[in-house]
Amino acid sequence: MKKAFSILLVLITTLVNAQVIDYNNFDKKLFEKVLFDKLNEYRKLKGVETLLWSKTIYSQITVHQMKKMIKVDRLFHPDMRPMWDSLRVRQLIANESDKLVGVKTSVSICSGASMTLYENAYWTGNIDGTYDDLAERAIKGWEKSFMHNATQYASFENHGKPGLAACTVGLTNRGVYVTFNFVRVYREKEG
Repeated sequence: MKKAFSILLVLITTLVNAQVIDYNNFDKKLFEKVLFDKLNEYRKLKGVETLLWSKTIYSQITVHQMKKMIKVDRLFHPDMRPMWDSLRVRQLIANESDKLVGVKTSVSICSGASMTLYENAYWTGNIDGTYDDLAERAIKGWEKSFMHNATQYASFENHGKPGLAACTVGLTNRGVYVTFNFVRVYREKEG
């Protein structure tokens, strides 16, 4: 029974990921899940820890970066220093990390929660294919760039606990923009 359920789940997931993209009814949440899961699959194959999805990174960083790119319809790395230098955002991420992994984030009185933010951004014209094909194209595109490749396959682990991440997509008349944010959270030692 358990094995049959597992097989059914794999088949459903495969069919959903194989859904052909309709750009007039683009399923943003589905693509974000497909991209996030696919990159975690590649990371696992390379022996790197899988990342944990962060709602805070998504809402406080990733979505804002995408809005800036879509507004000018140009691929670039938006300056997120004013937001990132805000102790508020890093503390929100620290609070979420503490709950997700059960280990306290290192916090300095002067500089706040200790963490580092990394980003990959990508653009492509609309493709005929599935959400899985689009996710694959973004990951393979980053693999062609030394720094982007190094970022997507870096270990963000600290004291045995995984890094946090989030990704999103934006559409314009010119094509598809993708951003993927990674955060290494520096944590206090357990025990």
